[in-house]
Amino acid sequence: MKKARSRWLAAALIAGVTWAAGPVVAQEEAPIKIAVVDMDRVVAQSKRGQDLQKRLETLENEARADLERLSGEARDLQRQIQTGSATLSQEALSSLRKRYEDAAVAVRRREEDANRAGEKMQTEALERIRQELEPVLVGIREEGGYDLVLNNVPGVVVMVAKRIEITELVLARLHEAEAAAVGGGG
Repeated sequence: MKKARSRWLAAALIAGVTWAAGPVVAQEEAPIKIAVVDMDRVVAQSKRGQDLQKRLETLENEARADLERLSGEARDLQRQIQTGSATLSQEALSSLRKRYEDAAVAVRRREEDANRAGEKMQTEALERIRQELEPVLVGIREEGGYDLVLNNVPGVVVMVAKRIEITELVLARLHEAEAAAVGGGG
């Protein structure tokens, strides 16, 4: 009987502590506010993002033209090897094969160089965009009282209610900041 009473007393004490602490915890913590923004869309619709897209397209077009020229030279050498295999000397064929190998290497190098240049351009531009966006996002977070702002990445954010989707607000503020930078000489 004594054991049963001590168990009951322990349960009552735990319940009392839990009940007493419950309202204090609930009063101290406000609900968490979350916002979601589509950063890909913000970047694509920002002035710097659009400039980046144009520069990347120009780089791609230049690289494509160079690659077509270099590939054409390599194909010409390959044809010369095929057509001359029966009539050319071994020395001449060997020279053509060497030139073909060099041309093939040049194609691969140009492609790798173009990829590296594009990646570097994109990384640097995205960093500048991130720096420009940071004060915009901080201002919106503070103004809206958001505890968490998420990037709306498919597979990470599954569903979003329209009331917490702030992409339009971020775009409007970013465009205001861009206009102020242009108007202010920055």
